[in-house]
Amino acid sequence: DPRLWSKWDVLEWLKWATERYNVKDVAADKFLMNGKGICMLPPEGFVYRVPRGGDVLYNDFHKRLKAA
Repeated sequence: DPRLWSKWDVLEWLKWATERYNVKDVAADKFLMNGKGICMLPPEGFVYRVPRGGDVLYNDFHKRLKAA
């Protein structure tokens, strides 16, 4: 359940997702939050942090959230 993720879990998912979807120029320090924190980010929050690919990351994260 992504809502229960630690900061470490968020960073592990971010690493996996950026490699999986070939998203470039991702600053991990912009995602220093736990699962509850990332759940509160709107789509614009992802795009603000990752202008080229934030929408892809948002969609992947929310698929996981809905499946939990």
